[in-house]
Amino acid sequence: MALAGAAAGVGRINGGPVGKTERCLIAIVAAATGWYLPAAVAVIAGSLLTCVLRGFQIAARCRAGAPGDGPIDSRPASAPDASGERARPVTALER
Repeated sequence: MALAGAAAGVGRINGGPVGKTERCLIAIVAAATGWYLPAAVAVIAGSLLTCVLRGFQIAARCRAGAPGDGPIDSRPASAPDASGERARPVTALER
């Protein structure tokens, strides 16, 4: 989901209830205790929740036209056209 935000041009969204750090912690606890099934359920449920929450954040940023580090910002400025005006950049909502 973080890469979807970057592809939409609103930046990468990291974090959430069960991000990478939390998944690693759950794996360590599972290895130390042998509770593999509860750990797997926690990782799956938490990852789905994180994915949904990030999706809502990406949608909100797209609606707001928030700039990010995606393809929109990495493009060079356009050259002026025949009238001397520069082309208006495409926003995340227009894609």
